[in-house]
Amino acid sequence: MTASKSPKPLAIIAEDMPMVANSLSRLLEAWDYETLIAYNGQKAIDLCREHIEELVLLLTDGDMPKKHGLEVAAEVRKMSENVKIILLSGSLHVGTNQAAADAAVANGDLNAYLAKPYLVKVLRTKINEVLEA
Repeated sequence: MTASKSPKPLAIIAEDMPMVANSLSRLLEAWDYETLIAYNGQKAIDLCREHIEELVLLLTDGDMPKKHGLEVAAEVRKMSENVKIILLSGSLHVGTNQAAADAAVANGDLNAYLAKPYLVKVLRTKINEVLEA
């Protein structure tokens, strides 16, 4: 979907696996979000910069080409304190990745993270929690 002046909140999905990105996009659109997809970290940063004024939510994968999800989060956080950022990663079970995600939440780059795979209801709850915080 392309971003336009819309009453729907804008979410950017940064995910290098098209099937996962498209599934997330369909979910968010069903929850009344407008979505844009970036298939690598640098494109995610570029899209966020282009739409920073209307951007409400960034869902970013951890391991992506060109920039890691934590790098994306740090760059986007420099652009705006208001964007809610959630890391979605399949490698959070690895101790160093868990520690890095915890540190990113502690320093404010991330609002939250979820380990893949996750239940849809858990994702929705996490999104609602960070948007209400």
